[in-house]
Amino acid sequence: MEHNRVRIGPALVSEGVISEEALQEALLRQHQFPFFTLGQIISILHKVPIGIIDEVNVRRIVMPQLPAELLLRLKDLARGDKFAKGLDLESYITSVSVSPVFHESKNVDAREYEDRDGQWRNKGVKRYVLTRIRARVEMSVASNDVLRAMVEAHHDTSLGKLTIDNNEDQLRSGLYYPLRGFYLRTQRQDSESTG
Repeated sequence: MEHNRVRIGPALVSEGVISEEALQEALLRQHQFPFFTLGQIISILHKVPIGIIDEVNVRRIVMPQLPAELLLRLKDLARGDKFAKGLDLESYITSVSVSPVFHESKNVDAREYEDRDGQWRNKGVKRYVLTRIRARVEMSVASNDVLRAMVEAHHDTSLGKLTIDNNEDQLRSGLYYPLRGFYLRTQRQDSESTG
C-alpha cells in the first residue's frame, strides 16, 4: 500500500512552526551540511526546539501511517483463517483511531561503504531519524463493538515507512482474535434470529 509521503519541512510550515522562506533557507543549508538532518538545521537556524519538531513528526508523519499498516498486518493474519470465513476486515472495521502514549526520536548515523577493486572504502555517512512509538489503538467495528489495544512501532526517515514491532502472536491475541470473536458472535446472532 502506497502512503502519501509527508515530509517534515512542509509539515512544519503547515503547522505554522516556520515560514516557507525559513524552510527554503534550511533546505539550502542542508546541501552545505549534509551530515545534519533537516530538523536539526531548522532547530539551529530558526531556534525551534527539537521537541516541537519531533512532536510534529509523530503527529503528522508517523501516526497517520499506523492505521493502514495495522490493517495490512491484520489482513495477513486473517488469510487462511478457516474460523472466520467471510470476514472482510476492510468493511468490518468502521474506524480506527490512534494516539501516541510514548514516542522517542533519535538520530542515527549509518556509514556507507563501497567496494573498489577489492578494497572497502568509506563512501560517507547517511543520517536519518528513527522514531519509536507506543500507541493506543481504538477500533470500532460493524457490530458496534469497540476494541482497544496497544501497538508498538518504529518509523525510519531513510525509508519513510512505519513498521509495526508487535509480533504475530501479540497481534493475534491483542487485536485479531477479539475482532474475529466480535464477528463470529454477530454471525451466530444473525443465524439465530433468521433460523
